[in-house]
Amino acid sequence: ATDTFVRANANPLSNPMSDGISTWTNNPGAFNDVQINANLCIGTTSNAGARVLSPVFTGQHSASVTLQSTTEYWGPCVRMQSTGDASCYALITNASNTTLAFYKVIDTGTIANVQLGSSITVSTLVAGDVIKLTATGTSTVTLNAYVNGLFVGTTSDSVSPYTGGQPGFWTATSNGSMAGFSAADF
Repeated sequence: ATDTFVRANANPLSNPMSDGISTWTNNPGAFNDVQINANLCIGTTSNAGARVLSPVFTGQHSASVTLQSTTEYWGPCVRMQSTGDASCYALITNASNTTLAFYKVIDTGTIANVQLGSSITVSTLVAGDVIKLTATGTSTVTLNAYVNGLFVGTTSDSVSPYTGGQPGFWTATSNGSMAGFSAADF
């Protein structure tokens, strides 16, 4: 699944993705809408996101986002539980764009976050940088983080782990924008 968001402005996010076959579920669960504006994906408010509706992914998959402009609190998600439940794993940038953090996002009608492991210090993220999150395993889920294809950190979750679901993305604030998204099974 690939989306460059190069199409007409749309609020909420429109389908199909730019690959011509994949589709989104906008605002799954307690997440709010995202939109396309000037060929970029932007949040409409805090805790906004989208989940790949089709194709269906296995539990072993990756999600990547291409950052644009202010990248505050944006990132890819893996194993999003359903269109009605945004619970997932996320890799999120921080306000200074020099730290990434793994989160277990818990959707109980509102969004709660549990940071998994330590934050990862990276070089300052700029427009065009690609942040990738992978998920493998079932009884213990291993999460790996990459920036521009380079491995930067790992963590795991063995406490009621999410064993399957779909890729997507999340923004904790309405700041910033994203220029691209991709996801793949492996």
